Amino acid sequence: MLVNRFAVSVVVPVYNGEKYIRRCVDSLLNQTLENIQIIIVNDASTDSTEAILSEYSNKNPEKVTVITLPENKKQGGARNAGLDLAEGEYIGFVDADDFVKNEMFERLYKKALTSDYDVVDSDYLIYDGERVLGKEISVNLDNLDNVFSNYGRLWTKIFKKHFFCKKALSIRFPENIFYEDNYIQFFLAAETKNMGKVNDAFYFYSHNPNSTTRVVDNPRYFDRFKTAVMAFEDFKRREDYTKYKDEINYRVYNLGVYITFLGLVNNHSQVPLDKIKEINNLNKQLSISKNKFYKKSSKKYKFFGFCILRFPYLFAFILYTRLKSIQLVNKLYHGK
Repeated sequence: MLVNRFAVSVVVPVYNGEKYIRRCVDSLLNQTLENIQIIIVNDASTDSTEAILSEYSNKNPEKVTVITLPENKKQGGARNAGLDLAEGEYIGFVDADDFVKNEMFERLYKKALTSDYDVVDSDYLIYDGERVLGKEISVNLDNLDNVFSNYGRLWTKIFKKHFFCKKALSIRFPENIFYEDNYIQFFLAAETKNMGKVNDAFYFYSHNPNSTTRVVDNPRYFDRFKTAVMAFEDFKRREDYTKYKDEINYRVYNLGVYITFLGLVNNHSQVPLDKIKEINNLNKQLSISKNKFYKKSSKKYKFFGFCILRFPYLFAFILYTRLKSIQLVNKLYHGK
């Protein structure tokens, strides 16, 4: 019987992370789980990231593997490169600007062994660089109810290697696009047979209100819509689409229509009519008003959904006008 060299492989994509990568890697090297593999993928950084990573790999060759990509592939492409080298029984993901508690992967791995779980989840802490702002509790999916909508963050979890192994399920991230997590969650959720949870928070998520996806008029924000459409089209080709149809369509609606619509109106200096049109076209395909999960949603959610479907351009203009009025009042009142 082949025994894995590592219990857990952790994949860390990084691009121009010289300011924070040491904190992340140090937290992984300090893990109480001894047989851990740390795979750091330098996504064609242009700062001193490569030199810093070389320092770590030279000092810790038994644990740290560094890959440098010749061209930037964004997080999805970098994670895929790391997955190709992963040797662990389980695989975890950590973002380069985040860090974790020393016991995270030992606790998750031990939980995984108790019932041979496909996936083990945990909670996380929101960190602003100076202090913890709050704690987010992940949904306990031990019964896998509504798993597509509640799958949650990838980086609070560990996954069995077979999810990503090319000889097994071979699930991969989309490359050269943002919101790649949204895409892959559909397929991970469909293949998860059982999931455990450790009711503790180990992961420090770095909250940055100035991140690129929050900048006004940033075209990257629409990648949320694109990854939702990609997942929708790819899943429809699967044999189990009929089985999961309502869950899939509701998740696609929430990400690609509802959240994207409201976000575009809020994050643009003008209403992006061309993108509203694309959202409306997707919305019509989903027949969301007949969806059993949509029917269980709140009255506010359904009211907004009705307006987005029936009066997309008018509703976008009304929301935009109201938001800009509130922003103007705040600017005049608070001097911001």
